[in-house]
Amino acid sequence: MAVSDKTTSQWAILGALRFMLALIVVVGHFLYFIGPDTHHLFDASPDHARSAVWGFFVLSGFSIAASLEKGVRGFFRRRVIRIYPVYLAAIFAGLILYLLKVVPAEFTLPIRGEFHAPTFGLVVASIFMLQTIYGVVQIVWPSWSLSIEWWHYMAAPLLRRLHIAALVLLAATSWWFYLRFAVGDVSTAINSMQFGWRAIATSWFWLTGFIFYRMKRGRLRVAFLLVPTIVTVTLDGYIGVPMLVTLFVLLISEDVLLGGRLVAIFNWLGDLSYPMYLFHGMTLIVMTMTGYPGEIRTLSAVFVVSILVLYAVDYPGRTFLKRRLLAN
Repeated sequence: MAVSDKTTSQWAILGALRFMLALIVVVGHFLYFIGPDTHHLFDASPDHARSAVWGFFVLSGFSIAASLEKGVRGFFRRRVIRIYPVYLAAIFAGLILYLLKVVPAEFTLPIRGEFHAPTFGLVVASIFMLQTIYGVVQIVWPSWSLSIEWWHYMAAPLLRRLHIAALVLLAATSWWFYLRFAVGDVSTAINSMQFGWRAIATSWFWLTGFIFYRMKRGRLRVAFLLVPTIVTVTLDGYIGVPMLVTLFVLLISEDVLLGGRLVAIFNWLGDLSYPMYLFHGMTLIVMTMTGYPGEIRTLSAVFVVSILVLYAVDYPGRTFLKRRLLAN
């Protein structure tokens, strides 16, 4: 197949990177279900999962800046089309599992986690992306980060109008908040933040990607991407390897050319990453509750469910909403 252009190659590379980050999250959360990792097969995976989320935020900010460069018209509708089919399907699937008693109303994981059936108010709040304020439907707990991304989407057209200096000031404020309250035991600090404070503390990750795209070229752009992260590491503010890999790939992806076949594969992996991210938690829970928690079976089930959701919900849902919402 013919070699693609640099822009097409870059988005394909970033799609493959999203898949890698989603896979890291899956492996990290898998550890919660199998208990202490005495064989050290998944060392530090829970922390790597959090670092992968930081990487997702950076990529999200970068891609939204690129989307807005094409124009604001239809931007919100495009976000609804991309996000909501799989998201609503995940909430619905989780509720069905509770109603059919496949998942008990209350249960505890071997590591980090007590789960409770959601209230009606919690479901409604989640539908409107208020997880970071009101709380998350626990069987879809990875969606806490989706809420943060969503409200950055909503603010993005306004952020687009701001001067780079103003955006840097916003990122610096969030970074200070992260360093002030999340240095040391990041897991406890971030998980205990309520009423939107978690979004404020992690906003600088998203803004890093957004500003990096806006700056286009130059050494200052590279410095902005790397310096806050390096300083955070030196101050014992957890960043993690996946986040560092994300920054490195973002830097080099602009000058890489891929063959057409590889572009298609990487784009597909990028598409798969979203249903994998939202559905892996409940898949792990179901496999555990039904007595099939084996490593190969469980991780294989995550892939199978993700692919089914991609073809049964994501692709058809996006096609349907495009016809309805973008017809004009």
